[in-house]
Amino acid sequence: MDNIEFVGRTIRKLRLLNQLSIEELANRVSIPVVDLIKIENCRRALSSENIDSICSVFDISEDELFFNADESANTSIASLLSEKVNMSKQEYEEIKEAELLIDALYVQKQIYDSK
Repeated sequence: MDNIEFVGRTIRKLRLLNQLSIEELANRVSIPVVDLIKIENCRRALSSENIDSICSVFDISEDELFFNADESANTSIASLLSEKVNMSKQEYEEIKEAELLIDALYVQKQIYDSK
């Protein structure tokens, strides 16, 4: 996973963990919602100003934002299940949502453990 992808996923996890909507986080870091969506979806890199703002919102260091990953956890549980089981789109979305929450908790635990 490259840095842009990891950072986008990490920001999404932290946002969900902190129960922020994408609009709320965009307002807090003073960037357009569309730009934050692109960042979370790994279609845009962060500027140094955005990095500082996001780290400030979540009270983390840049190192925690960029290097706090468990590479083995990158496979999507929902994707694996959808290949093996005939599931509805709603079931897939529910599993995907639960997976994002679990990932967010993992990131938060890593941040907590590193302090």
